[in-house]
Amino acid sequence: MKPKLLICGLAALLTTVAFGQPEDREVRRSIENFYAKMDREMSKGDFRAMLSHRDPGYVYTDVQGHRMDYGQMKSMMMNMRGSMRDMRCKTTVRNVTGTMQEAFAWVEVVMSCKQKMGNRWTAMKQTHRFTETHRGTPRGWMTMMTQELPKDEPWSFKTGGGF
Repeated sequence: MKPKLLICGLAALLTTVAFGQPEDREVRRSIENFYAKMDREMSKGDFRAMLSHRDPGYVYTDVQGHRMDYGQMKSMMMNMRGSMRDMRCKTTVRNVTGTMQEAFAWVEVVMSCKQKMGNRWTAMKQTHRFTETHRGTPRGWMTMMTQELPKDEPWSFKTGGGF
């Protein structure tokens, strides 16, 4: 019983310490540029370019705990091509920790598009929150993991940079 309590306590302490550290400006700028590029690729409907920033071992987990691997994500994105148009995406980076080798970003994404439903195009708008793990490579950031977060909970850290 005591080892479990100790592990939970250490995890809470490490999380508190990580969020208490000031952000590295270079890492934040690099991550913000990465998401701006992803937003442009989404607006163009360039799913292949978006997938090129995903590691082959990539895993996405939604709020309910359902997981999708790289192959499943690729299949889903390729199937969306004919059923969506006028896509717009704006990602706001809320917090970044890590280094240029590995970084963790907490982001809020607002997406809008027109989706084909039957014979009609219906306007849609969604807001999502994620935490993502990125690995720095010579080609830029590669996303290793995405965890969808609840939308209705307040952020547990100072947002907008810790400078």
